[in-house]
Amino acid sequence: MNMYLWGLLSVSFGAGQGRGALGSVLLTALIMTAPVLLLLRRFQLPFGSVTVIYGLNTLMMSLMMMPGEWRVPLLLLLAGLVADGFLVALRPSPARPWALRGFAFLLPMLVWAPYLGGAAVLGLSELSLELWLGISVMAGLGGVALSALVVPPTLPAEAQSA
Repeated sequence: MNMYLWGLLSVSFGAGQGRGALGSVLLTALIMTAPVLLLLRRFQLPFGSVTVIYGLNTLMMSLMMMPGEWRVPLLLLLAGLVADGFLVALRPSPARPWALRGFAFLLPMLVWAPYLGGAAVLGLSELSLELWLGISVMAGLGGVALSALVVPPTLPAEAQSA
């Protein structure tokens, strides 16, 4: 159902269609980040897991929506490899909530900053630097919000006893 709102479908964000397209970017960022964070709540993911999740998802969506497109799946494979590197370096888990929140911020940023920035540099998009970078940061903040839902902060002692 969400394939029509898939933010990696097109980068031709003109002035008139920007609002709907940018909303689809943020929705796609949350949809792609949530499964990784839910898995991290329960498991210590091995290296390559984010690459497989992002690569398979993007490959299948590209085959359905943009047959013959190879650049977007390649970008997501590279973003997945970098995310797996951060996964090993930060070791996010419920026991390490700040590492989890940092990873949750970086995960969408690794996808959207290169994607939107590259499209702007190549002239495929009319987004300004402020807009595509702002969208990437908003996607990262959405990841942090998801991490707070997946692993809520602990309550103070007096609030727990009431």
